[in-house]
Amino acid sequence: MGMYQSSQNGSESALAAAELIDQTSGPQRPKMQIFLLVTVVAGALRQSQCCNPNPQGINLARDGQVVQSSLYNGNSHPEKAVDGNRYGDFSRGSCIHTGVEANPWWRLEFRKLYKIGTIIVANRQDCCAFQLVGAEVRVGNSLDNNNPVCGVITDADHITTLCCNGMEGRYVSVVIPGVQRVLHVCEVEVYEQDQESNYVCW
Repeated sequence: MGMYQSSQNGSESALAAAELIDQTSGPQRPKMQIFLLVTVVAGALRQSQCCNPNPQGINLARDGQVVQSSLYNGNSHPEKAVDGNRYGDFSRGSCIHTGVEANPWWRLEFRKLYKIGTIIVANRQDCCAFQLVGAEVRVGNSLDNNNPVCGVITDADHITTLCCNGMEGRYVSVVIPGVQRVLHVCEVEVYEQDQESNYVCW
């Protein structure tokens, strides 16, 4: 399974711990250093790893409006990416596909603002899976697909899980930068940030 995880929050926590350790003094300093370091590193790792959606979580994408930059054919409409089917064979009619163009994109719009915890992207498996490598998954409030990046597809695996760590927005877009590119996706699932996600690994 492909996995891209944001570690910014974990890095900030580790930096804060290092500053606190430097300020520790007295005969208990070595023990205190070890305790603080272990505690913060464990917390940072837990925060960066726990982004699988709650099994009881609701896939917000199923209730959104979708659009894409172009159509490959009459069987590649944007709704195919939110039909609840991760099946990776384009011929079965459950994947979106743009034409060949510059910066092809697919976009999901919610009815309201959400804090996004996890996005799952299902790639094609019948062929051409490599074409999704480099796709940017963005979250924000702009219609121009230039929102902050939650994650980038880095391999041709069927399933990629992206950790957005509470990024806010009404729009989720999948964009492939470059000329003469094509975008195909077989499913996009979006889950709201879980209040327990910092403490529980599902």
